[in-house]
Amino acid sequence: MKKLLPTLAILLPLSFVMLTTGSTYAQTDLKTAFEKGMADYDKNPTEAVQQMDDNIRFVAGHGGQFYDKAATLTLAKSRPAAKSETQMSDLRVKQSGTLGVVSGIRNHALVLPNNQKMTWKDAFTYTFEWKKNNWVLTDIHHTKIDYQTGEETAVRQVIDAETKAYHEANLAVWRTNWATTPYIERQDEKLRKLANTPYLKGEALQKGYEEFAKTHKPTGLNPVVSDYESHVAGNMAWATYTQEDKKADGSVGQKQRSLRILEKINGQWKIVMISLTGF
Repeated sequence: MKKLLPTLAILLPLSFVMLTTGSTYAQTDLKTAFEKGMADYDKNPTEAVQQMDDNIRFVAGHGGQFYDKAATLTLAKSRPAAKSETQMSDLRVKQSGTLGVVSGIRNHALVLPNNQKMTWKDAFTYTFEWKKNNWVLTDIHHTKIDYQTGEETAVRQVIDAETKAYHEANLAVWRTNWATTPYIERQDEKLRKLANTPYLKGEALQKGYEEFAKTHKPTGLNPVVSDYESHVAGNMAWATYTQEDKKADGSVGQKQRSLRILEKINGQWKIVMISLTGF
């Protein structure tokens, strides 16, 4: 019995330390600390980075770049002045002792002063360590899912507005998204039935749209876009994507691959060419 006393004397303090340490962790929820950190970054990214661990490492998975704290701070300072909006989904929080990991999907947008948006979607993994009674962010890893610059977002807005107006038979709005230049063109196999040709361009296309507007009614279909990609080069842009137009019961009314070319005319993106290929 006397031999057990020294062992008990050692174990009791250890047990007390483990219990009090565990209760400290419980009082400082990792998820809460993570959400506060994200909110602080949206408000002031430079200050938020300055508060991170000195050995912070940021990995941009889509390009494989590694950034230390100084480089991460430079990125934060170079961010344009804008309103920041962040939405998280599929959030997973795991904690074991002094180590914490938070992962999920982030949809982020910067609303610029001219009301254009820069948007991106990425998968993230953040690693935290418990230091000085706080959860401290030590590693950041982002993997790109989707990214659009302000101009790419503006292009997408025109494409979506034109598609929505078509399905709602709001042809006044529909036409405003098209250029009126003599080189506008539409390539579509459906034109064979309407005009005995696989494409129309220029004045012939404008006249075709005028005749079409006389009989077109709301389609009742819901467009669903996938595999979307766009690129902007100066005053020209192009986008490709797959579109399924679904009926009310969820079945697919039609499915097409779309190529759209846009030109920036008088500061506004306008569609100058569409090519459609059915599945």
